[in-house]
Amino acid sequence: MKDPGAFFHQICCENRDDDEVGQIFGASSVELITTGPEPFEEIKFKSDEMQNLFKLLAVTSNTHNRMEELHISNFYDDRGIVVHPEFRQLGIAREFLKTRCLACVTNNVPATGALMTCIATQKAAEKDNWETVLEVDLQELGRKHDVTFEDGGVSILMIWKNPQYKLPQNM
Repeated sequence: MKDPGAFFHQICCENRDDDEVGQIFGASSVELITTGPEPFEEIKFKSDEMQNLFKLLAVTSNTHNRMEELHISNFYDDRGIVVHPEFRQLGIAREFLKTRCLACVTNNVPATGALMTCIATQKAAEKDNWETVLEVDLQELGRKHDVTFEDGGVSILMIWKNPQYKLPQNM
């Protein structure tokens, strides 16, 4: 079992005056990746479809080569960002991305990265000056690995940020 401290989760929800949890607007999760096996190598799924999906993610991520290029031994890797449809285009995903960078600075983690398939999240990352280091066309990837994307698919972007700023003084 992985160290539970290796995960960083965020939830954005309604602020209420009572002790009840308000409506959840969105959530974000990252995992601290260190040297060792590729993140997707250890995951085994029952369905062939899920196994193929994570095989494709492993092919595209190749995180350890990127870690070597950056001369780092760890980084926060994306495990997902989701925003409720009623609350999209309010900047919630962008705030999640910003707090990932703050977590890097706070925990002395040199970088954060993500494979992003959602165009809105890709745009949020670009607005926050994340660096696109790889773009993969899903149709081409599918042909190479005998997988068909029914909805036509989009590109996967591997996006990284190496936070080069200090924590705000009021934190």
